[in-house]
Amino acid sequence: MAIKASNQITIIDIDDVGRLGVYLTSSLPLSAIYDPNTDTYAPSWAATNLKVTPVLYLNDKALSLTAPGVSISWKRREGADSEGNLTAGESVAGGILTVSQNKLSTVSSRLLSYLCYVTYTDPDTDVTVNAQSVLSYSLLQNANELHYISIDGGNVFLYDSAGNLTGDSQLTLTANPVNVTISQWQYRKADGAFEAYPATSDNATVSGNTLHIKPSHAVFFHDTAVIRVLTDDVDVYDTVTITKLRDGAHAVAGALTNDAHTLYANSSGTVSSYAGAASTLAIYENGSDITNTFTVTTTPSSGITGTQSSDKKTYTVTGMTVDNGYVDFTAVRSGYASITKCFVLTRVKAGTNGAAARTYFIETDTLVLNKNVNNVFTPSKVTFQSFYRDGTSAARSAYSGRFKIEESTDGSAYTVKYISTANEASKEYTPSAANIAAIRCTLYAAGGTTTALDTQTVLITSDGRTGAAGAGGSSVIVGNESQVIPCSSAGNALSATDIVIPFAGYKGTVKVPCSVAVGALPTGMTVKSNTGSTTAADGSLVLTVASGASLGSADTMSGTVDLTFTCNGTTVVKKFTWTKSKAAVNGTNGVNAVLFQITSPAGNIIFNSSNNVSLETVMYSGTSTVTPSSFVWKKYASGSWASISGQTASKLTVTPDMVDGYASFSCTAVYGGKSYTAYATVIDKQDNYAVECISTMGLQIKNGQGYGVIYYRLFQGGTEVDALKSTNFLTAAPANPANGDFYYAVNRTAKTVTLKKYNGTTWADAAASDLPKETYHTYRLDKNSLPLDGGEVWKTGKAIYIDGSDIDEKCTFVVEVE
Repeated sequence: MAIKASNQITIIDIDDVGRLGVYLTSSLPLSAIYDPNTDTYAPSWAATNLKVTPVLYLNDKALSLTAPGVSISWKRREGADSEGNLTAGESVAGGILTVSQNKLSTVSSRLLSYLCYVTYTDPDTDVTVNAQSVLSYSLLQNANELHYISIDGGNVFLYDSAGNLTGDSQLTLTANPVNVTISQWQYRKADGAFEAYPATSDNATVSGNTLHIKPSHAVFFHDTAVIRVLTDDVDVYDTVTITKLRDGAHAVAGALTNDAHTLYANSSGTVSSYAGAASTLAIYENGSDITNTFTVTTTPSSGITGTQSSDKKTYTVTGMTVDNGYVDFTAVRSGYASITKCFVLTRVKAGTNGAAARTYFIETDTLVLNKNVNNVFTPSKVTFQSFYRDGTSAARSAYSGRFKIEESTDGSAYTVKYISTANEASKEYTPSAANIAAIRCTLYAAGGTTTALDTQTVLITSDGRTGAAGAGGSSVIVGNESQVIPCSSAGNALSATDIVIPFAGYKGTVKVPCSVAVGALPTGMTVKSNTGSTTAADGSLVLTVASGASLGSADTMSGTVDLTFTCNGTTVVKKFTWTKSKAAVNGTNGVNAVLFQITSPAGNIIFNSSNNVSLETVMYSGTSTVTPSSFVWKKYASGSWASISGQTASKLTVTPDMVDGYASFSCTAVYGGKSYTAYATVIDKQDNYAVECISTMGLQIKNGQGYGVIYYRLFQGGTEVDALKSTNFLTAAPANPANGDFYYAVNRTAKTVTLKKYNGTTWADAAASDLPKETYHTYRLDKNSLPLDGGEVWKTGKAIYIDGSDIDEKCTFVVEVE
């Protein structure tokens, strides 16, 4: 038989029972997606305001938001916090909430709920009923990706006045990559350009994690070698400067206040600020500043422009059109060797953010064991400890793995001296002989020595003979003079970051105590620890950057910190340079969230069978709108979802003949090999036939309690047809009936509703001539709009029995009249 009319009624199991009902409709999806790489939201509530509209029912009848006696108020709740008042950007007019800002951006839990409280006071009875409803919005976020690399290792070779090497015969540099792969080690040539580190017998490859450097390698210019490690990300690299420190007849040493400086540029190469891009030459003899007795000239490399101060000591960079450059300071004086120092400049573009990764590493209580003329080591032993750190977190955790410790007599060939027999987090080791040049420790993954995680080398230094003349000049060697700080696309630090700056003081070529005072720091950067160097150990200054710190402002991309070193009675000022690495505009995203929904831009109501309703789909992948590969539209009818023939486009036009009072539609779209389904409903307000659904227990029950009847009233052209014989639904027969009276007998045990008629003597089941003329089939949908009862008819009749056992959180009862 043909379906004359259809409608549905939904009953929800909630905590409070009331005849006043309210549910909320949203103009935008209940989830928004934030892309930290582009700092955008989809959808953006600022661009397209979110509107949340209450829909009210009183005794199952629609109630206007502006009806007399209606009072509507709104609250907000972040995550599981207590509810509070609306804030700026959240306004209410006519009972409708409008949100004009991306409020989810400031909610740490990424869950924001809006609570609607409705009070209705009946003007006739002065009775007040209450109802409330909640709509929650969640924020999904695409992944950040952080690419980073740093270099650890020594940075000075020591010579006596006769030109003999007295300190380390070899330095080992170790690169520590995060989410990148090392592609090549390079050195800076005399013309300022970088090229691959020359092949030597000391380095089997120049693309591994370690690089061995000897004074004989052809990479030094003016006693300085600038070494750089490149990665598979062109914007991620690190540099280190190696210096040959010589003791001479005059014990003269030259130092720059800023050996290297990094300048931030946008993608077109325009430098945002030249603040801090300056360096000053200072020359010391036996602890005294004698710079004024020398004639100083500066020579910038191609692509570098700037100005020299009137006293010729300082050069300030004002322009840079190349990625790498330098400024040579040359100082001459009769009777003295010429002194040349190189101020290295690097132009850096914004890097990308990275996803969290676990990094394993070794730490030692000393990087150098010094051996005196009596072959006594100071300190006498070294302790290796292993740790791991997740992502960019400042916190570290002890790690128990396996250690392999080796010794070398020439800094090149190594002999194994110790291998762990069980997992351990630390190992104390004493040199086995006096003639060794280095100790190397390799950390392996727990359980064996197959997977190497990190390597740390401890060098052996020896006391050399005293210089031929002079007490020796004062020098300060700084192990870290610049650092890149990973930041969000908004210019704020992604996480708490420690900056470790090792340093040592020398008098001639002999280590002496040295301390450092820290100048003004940008907002969010503080001193975590400051330990001076001694005759036996390097000093360490640790600066820490707080998570979310702007370092002055979001637009400030770089800066410097003055470090004032005091060594042997002499003060030396050096500048530490920091640079932000912001998320690139087109940074690599993680796996995007996919959001699919059906909208009806012109509304979902058909009036008097005179108009169509357009159902349109939209899908977001991340913050971008995407097009699925296929669409399948279905309509719910007779207990199941049936495909609509020929409807495979992104839109569906619903005509009046497709809706019998109330109809449900779904669309399943395929994108990226996965299926996504959305639902929508269409109402025909004035169909030829219309059926009204009424529940005697209301639309809400509490904790599964309660029972009642759902009954149906059928209208044709606005006039009721096939009318009910009675609206009395009772568990016991009425007293004092009259002949021909009717009532519906409710049997809670059998869960039935039966029409009864009084024949003048007794109540009996109504005869066929008194029963409804039309057929009423009731189907059920669960809380996810999926068919129950195998899609078959649940019950038949104009009045049906229901109780709390029929409702699991939410149940929709669909009636079809034939």
